[in-house]
Amino acid sequence: MALSILKSTKKNPIELIKIIKDMRIDADNIMCFLRQFQNKNLIAIKDNIIKTNSYNRIMLAVRAIELGADIEKVTGLLHWKEFEGIASLVLERNNFIVKKNFRFTYLKKKNEIDVIGLKKPIILCIDCKHWKKELKFSSLKKIVANQIKRTKNLIKFLPNISTKIECTSWDYGIFIPAILSLIPTRHKFHESVPIIPILKFQDFLNQMLGNMEKIRLFQKSFHHLDQNF
Repeated sequence: MALSILKSTKKNPIELIKIIKDMRIDADNIMCFLRQFQNKNLIAIKDNIIKTNSYNRIMLAVRAIELGADIEKVTGLLHWKEFEGIASLVLERNNFIVKKNFRFTYLKKKNEIDVIGLKKPIILCIDCKHWKKELKFSSLKKIVANQIKRTKNLIKFLPNISTKIECTSWDYGIFIPAILSLIPTRHKFHESVPIIPILKFQDFLNQMLGNMEKIRLFQKSFHHLDQNF
């Protein structure tokens, strides 16, 4: 059922009657499942129209995977921006200022960080990975190395008069590179960079300050512009 709703709502809300016809099972059973999803705030039903949002579509995707749906099929029903959107939403709910798709040029090379979360003194630099299956370790190593490099480039780039970003008004910032994934991996860290399944993102934020000794971080003083790498 979760997979059907994901597929049906990929572009627009859908009429209730269409879900019932497409499922080809007893309408009472379908309504029972839909009411369960509605009670969990995963969907909204109004005027016989089923609506959902990016956050709920991510939660439906995770639910479908937990119930045994094919991971590649499920992730194929998600928009790339939905994954970045849920990361931003979780950060905002935890009082972070959020910058999405942050682009900058350093040493004539273009860089982009998917999501930056800022809450003094933390600058969380997140690479959102929408991979569809368990990655090879060699691929994971490359992803982490690239995110470390982008984070270091951002530190060297700031402050810059062409870019307004709140942290440059702070005394200093602690920059943390991180990887956020839809599906869990066997590795929670690589090179001390956290690799966080989306369902564990809130837990990570709750525990982050208490686990700083385990996490790779870089500090920069904005008043004196000296860097610690």
